[in-house]
Amino acid sequence: MPRVVSSTVLTLPGDLTRTVATLPLSELAQSGEFLTGVAVDVAGSSKTPTKIEAIASYGASAPFANPNNQSLFQNRFRREYWGGLRIASTSGTPHVLEVELGQNEAITGGTFRGAVIRVESLYGLRVPILHTAYLTGSAQLATSRHNRGADLIRLGVALDFLQILKALGIK
Repeated sequence: MPRVVSSTVLTLPGDLTRTVATLPLSELAQSGEFLTGVAVDVAGSSKTPTKIEAIASYGASAPFANPNNQSLFQNRFRREYWGGLRIASTSGTPHVLEVELGQNEAITGGTFRGAVIRVESLYGLRVPILHTAYLTGSAQLATSRHNRGADLIRLGVALDFLQILKALGIK
């Protein structure tokens, strides 16, 4: 669940730790999503600074619980499929941009109708204390306003816990 944290650059690490430590687990995640797919190199390689891949995926998402009992999809998975391009840096801190076209029942009101544009980005930051942190963003936008669903926009911060555990000497 989104939280407003009134922090400064200096107090953010402590405020973030305090917020996460006191967050009820039932609010940590409200839904789950899985995607599986394929990626094929189109241009570049791991030896060049940037590579482009053609990507295709299929998956589903579902709410874990609905405290307000107002979800149209309360007892079923919402299917989705995508095809598009991934542009990724291959040196240093990861930076990835994906642009895809497909369908998602969560965006189009419970059925596959009308195209949906999906844009996802991951921008790696080098933060000495956290080792690798990422700014993330995702948007799923219906191309037709006749759909009964709602567009989805997410912004976030992600941490690479494996790198943090390595830095702490935990294997």
